[in-house]
Amino acid sequence: MQTVVTLLVIALTPSAVAGALVVLPRLVRALRRRTAPSAPRPAGPPLEQVAADLRRLLSEHRRIVRSPQMPARGRRLTALEAALSDRVVDAARALDLDVPPRPSDGVLPVPVLRSLLADLARSGVVLPDVDRFGR
Repeated sequence: MQTVVTLLVIALTPSAVAGALVVLPRLVRALRRRTAPSAPRPAGPPLEQVAADLRRLLSEHRRIVRSPQMPARGRRLTALEAALSDRVVDAARALDLDVPPRPSDGVLPVPVLRSLLADLARSGVVLPDVDRFGR
């Protein structure tokens, strides 16, 4: 019986050593990740991306407002204003501006959007024709 155990130990030792060589580095990395302090992460997307999205959405909004014969124009405007609301709130939070509470449907009213866009422009975000938005 002792011979069988000795043979099993001899046969399984290379597999155990190889397994330990594969698993041990992963285990060490996992432990380091758990114990190392994590770097602070931004709360939202980068401000440059938000500003680019706002410029694109404002351009699209202006295009739709100027074309009265567009099919489903009302739905498109509502969807654009919802997307603008999301991005305006992201940008305002990134710049520590006051953000009004959002209505249940998530779409900020046009006067509130206009006000927030003006605040963003005064804060240095380059946005086209903010003063004419929604008029």
